[in-house]
Amino acid sequence: MAGSMNLNGKKYPFLLIQIKGNPHVVYFRKNKEGIIDDAESFNIMLVTTKDKKNDILFSGGDFNDQAFRAYKREPITSN
Repeated sequence: MAGSMNLNGKKYPFLLIQIKGNPHVVYFRKNKEGIIDDAESFNIMLVTTKDKKNDILFSGGDFNDQAFRAYKREPITSN
């Protein structure tokens, strides 16, 4: 999968790949000249439940020996 994502208020192009069976996000940042030439990455995993509001998204470091953070869905509100 490829597309763009928002991270800390900034938009980045990304690729979703797998490394040794683990889902892995690679995203690309611009340098000072505005050229996309820097890649960063992290492991990611989604645990789904019957009730989608209880799904948990885990994101970790580049390697399996680094801690993961867990994120829960926020309710969608209309303005």
